Amino acid sequence: MKVLISAFAIFSILVLQSCQKELTADTGNTNPPTGIADSSYLSKIYYVEVNGALTDTVNRVTYSYDNLKRVTAIRGVPNSLYDVTQISYDYYYNGSDTVPFRSRRIYVSANDPAQTQFRYDTTIAWHYYDNTGRNIKDSMINSVADASTPVPYYSVLELRTYSYGSGKIYGFRTYTGINVPNPSYVYPDQKDTALLDALGNITNSKSYRYNSSSTLFELEVVSDFTYDAKQSPFSKLSNFKTFGIFPKGETFYSELPQNTNRVTQNELHSFSGGGGGIHYDYSYTNSYNTNGLIKQALVYDQPPNPTIYAKLLFAYIHL
Repeated sequence: MKVLISAFAIFSILVLQSCQKELTADTGNTNPPTGIADSSYLSKIYYVEVNGALTDTVNRVTYSYDNLKRVTAIRGVPNSLYDVTQISYDYYYNGSDTVPFRSRRIYVSANDPAQTQFRYDTTIAWHYYDNTGRNIKDSMINSVADASTPVPYYSVLELRTYSYGSGKIYGFRTYTGINVPNPSYVYPDQKDTALLDALGNITNSKSYRYNSSSTLFELEVVSDFTYDAKQSPFSKLSNFKTFGIFPKGETFYSELPQNTNRVTQNELHSFSGGGGGIHYDYSYTNSYNTNGLIKQALVYDQPPNPTIYAKLLFAYIHL
C-alpha cells in the first residue's frame, strides 16, 4: 500500500507506520461528523488506509475560513514515523477580493524517530490572474532548511507562466537558484501542455523537461484522467486557483483538484534521459451526499485488490 498511499495523500508522500491502529478522528468514529443539510464547505478530510479488517488514519486535514467564506488556512496532521509531521497552508487577500494574491506553504518534517531533528521547507507564492479569472502566472520562492548542523539553507525561485488555446492550456517553468550549494538542486526548465474537457478538467497532460546534454525538451510525464459529473467541493473554494495547474506524474489527490471529481488516473513518469518509467494507475469509487457533494472516495490500485485500498472521508460545514 505504500505506492497507493503516496498517490492519494494530500500535499506530500506519507510513510505509513508498520503497526496498524483503529481510526480515531475528532469524534472517535470511523466516519466524519454529519453536517447540517445545507453544509457545503469543506471542514475536514480524513485519509484512511484499509487492509482487510485493519484501518489506519494517515492524515487529517482541517480548513479555516473568514467571514467572507474565503479559505484562510489549511492544516494537515499526518501520522508518519518520519517524513512530514505537519503541513500548513495560509492564504492572503487584497481587501474583499475573492481569490488570494499570495499563499504560503510550510512542511515540517523530522529526520529521526524521536522527531528532534526538524526540517522546515517553505514556499511563498504570488498568484496572478487575467480579467476573466484565469491563471496567468505564479511566482514562487521555495526555501529549504536542513535538519543537520550547521543548517544549510538555500532557496529556488520558480516562475510558472500559463497560456490558453481552444480546449488546451500551456505552461512554462523556469528555476533560478538563490544561495544554492549544489547546482543539481535547481531543476531544468519544463514545458507542459494539457487537454481540457467541456467543464475545464484536465483529461490529458504531457510534461517535457529540458535536457542540457541534448539541448532538447524531452517527454517526462504523461497523465490521463476521467471524472464524474458531480461538482468537486474544491472548485467552490476561494483557493481553488492556487493549486497546481498540471499533473506531475504521481499526482496526489488534492494537488490537482478539478471542477468535478476524479474517477480514473493513469500516469507514466519517465526516467530522465529515457530508460523506462513508473506507472501510477488508480480508480476512484465515489459516493455522495444528498446535495451532490462527494462524501467518500475509495481509491484502488489497478488492478484492484478489494481488501486493500485507501479511503477518503469528507466532512462539511455551513458558512
